Amino acid sequence: MIYRPSFFGLLVIGFFFSLTISPVLAVELNGSVTNVTGSAVTIKLEGNLLPQIDDPVAINESIPGLGSLPLEGEWKVTRVTPEEIIAEPIGESSQPQAGQLVIIQSSQPSTATTLQTDVSETYQRGLNYLNGNQGVERNATKAFPLIHSAASQGHIPAQIKLAYMYSIGRGVAADKTESFMWSRKAAMQGDLVSQYNIAVDYYQGRGVAEDKTEATKWFRKAANKGHLKSQASMGRAYYKGYGVSQNYAEAASWYTKAAQRGDIFSQRRLGLMYDQGEGVPQSSATAYDWYKKAAAQDDILSQKQLGFMYWNGKGISKDKEKAFYWFRKAARQGEVGAQRLTAMCYRRGTGTTKDLDKAIYWYRKAAAQGDEDAKEELAALNTTPGHVPQNHVSSTEKPRANQVPAGAAQMIAQIQSTDGAQQQRGAKLLARSAFKTDPAVLSVLRDELLKGATLNPRDKHHVDAMAWLCKILGTSGDKSYQTTLKKVSSTTRSRKIKKYARKYAANLR
Repeated sequence: MIYRPSFFGLLVIGFFFSLTISPVLAVELNGSVTNVTGSAVTIKLEGNLLPQIDDPVAINESIPGLGSLPLEGEWKVTRVTPEEIIAEPIGESSQPQAGQLVIIQSSQPSTATTLQTDVSETYQRGLNYLNGNQGVERNATKAFPLIHSAASQGHIPAQIKLAYMYSIGRGVAADKTESFMWSRKAAMQGDLVSQYNIAVDYYQGRGVAEDKTEATKWFRKAANKGHLKSQASMGRAYYKGYGVSQNYAEAASWYTKAAQRGDIFSQRRLGLMYDQGEGVPQSSATAYDWYKKAAAQDDILSQKQLGFMYWNGKGISKDKEKAFYWFRKAARQGEVGAQRLTAMCYRRGTGTTKDLDKAIYWYRKAAAQGDEDAKEELAALNTTPGHVPQNHVSSTEKPRANQVPAGAAQMIAQIQSTDGAQQQRGAKLLARSAFKTDPAVLSVLRDELLKGATLNPRDKHHVDAMAWLCKILGTSGDKSYQTTLKKVSSTTRSRKIKKYARKYAANLR
């Protein structure tokens, strides 16, 4: 028996057959052009559906008597965010106008919620490659297209990261202009850090033409929203007259906002302005307060200024010991003027115990940075930077008849230099030389260790040099140096020096 399907059956079979061979029909999204920038158009769509990147776009113009006709050319979607759609032409095209109708054919339209989820996932995958997270290999080259894709769709964190990658050339060739462009995209969406960054770019002419006025405009945008560095930058702009008319009172207002939130530079600048009465009533007491806040955060110039205020009794009672304290704090951080002033205090015994060895040490530090007064003081003391004073008698020892052997002089000079790496090199060389047991050499090393053990605890080269001196004295066999090493272990702030001093003091029992 032959089966003959009914007419209804044929219709059903035909329907299912057509599903297997027909492509998915695209959804037509309608909208209009809201803005034209160069060849790119910004589009506002009707409804809540969004197209995909690369979806085709048709733009129609209305011609009287003929109705709506398509513009010559082709466009495609290049950026999709919940707020805006951007389309750019493919090849030659007519120039669109705002208000013209738009039709986008999209086979996989999405909603704003879906878009944000997809973009966030794309960005996260890029971050995983960039940082080597979630079990994937660290590969900046693979990270770049993913982060670029998310950034192109308006994802602010991706735009910030992409600007950074272009800035340093990670995963892509370094390009300051591209870095600026992506920072600007994030800034336009309200990101405060990006607003500050492009302000700095405009200020320095980095990736864009230098423009102080434009820089100040962006500093102000971020500062008005509470961005700390931008508030300090607004203070600087008004103080210097960069991009705005110079106005000390306005500068003081912005500096105060930043200083009250802990910005060190603003605190120091306010100290100077109150000290000199620039834009604010002159007040040494208020200047002192702001200097002290910055000095407590290790601002070296504020530390030196506090030293001067205590020295002269300006805004505070005279106190030479406190003046010396603040001079030495700044000197230890490398402030050349404070180094010379610290040396002067040691030489005169003002505010501290008189110690000619320490005075020479600090004069050398200042002289090494080109301070001419320090060089003159060293000449007067019959010594020069980086050289051993052959006729100098330490304030902690008796005159000695024998002098340092000529062969050891260069190594001693390195140890007595102001450069930690030089000190380290000299100490290592001396520890391996035949001069390491010479009485005159050991006497000089003792002096250098007693001075250096209390200085520069953050300079790893200097600390290592002092550790080598502990070893040289501790292996000399001269038990008189056990007292020196014990003193060093009790006075140094360096754990490493303390460890070696204790170890080699015990070695001399």
